[in-house]
Amino acid sequence: MATKKKKAIIKSEPLELVDGYYIPVEIVDSYKRLRAYCVSELLDVFRTFCHSVECMYEDGLMVVSAIDNQTNVAYRVDITPQTVSQIEKAIGTKKIQNYIEQLKENGVWIR
Repeated sequence: MATKKKKAIIKSEPLELVDGYYIPVEIVDSYKRLRAYCVSELLDVFRTFCHSVECMYEDGLMVVSAIDNQTNVAYRVDITPQTVSQIEKAIGTKKIQNYIEQLKENGVWIR
């Protein structure tokens, strides 16, 4: 006896490409505002102990770099939806400095 298999209907929501990541269209504006706020806070903290900081795009992705006195990149944070969420949480709990120290310890986003 043959059985019929139902085809799964996959509904996809409209997405927009933002910094190399597809974000649902309905939250793109709020994501961009949150990203700008988080990057601004990150830059402010880096400015307290780094020689210079910059936010730039590399291969279509936003990157924050902090440079030490010897013009070496001390910190490099790729700005992704995941890091925006982590930075937002760190700001909300007033632990942004701890977040940066954690980056240094883990070496995840630092080059």
